[in-house]
Amino acid sequence: MAHLAPRLTTNRPSRSREPPKALNGLQRKASRLDSLLNEWDPIGVADQVHDEYDCLITPLLTRLHAGAGPAAISEFLAHTNQGQLLT
Repeated sequence: MAHLAPRLTTNRPSRSREPPKALNGLQRKASRLDSLLNEWDPIGVADQVHDEYDCLITPLLTRLHAGAGPAAISEFLAHTNQGQLLT
């Protein structure tokens, strides 16, 4: 009778071609923020330039994830609007 080697198993998750659920959620949030920023369009270019506000998505997501409230988000956007986007 042949001796069979034991089958090795690991605790590693199987590799899936789909991104993890957390990444899907982050992509949805980023997409929603992109839509909101383009709708807000503080400098009036969203009709011509569709990525003008992309630079705000990561800082906004970071602040929201850290628990920033409406006042902190408003302050960030006002400061950004005055200092970066209008120059």
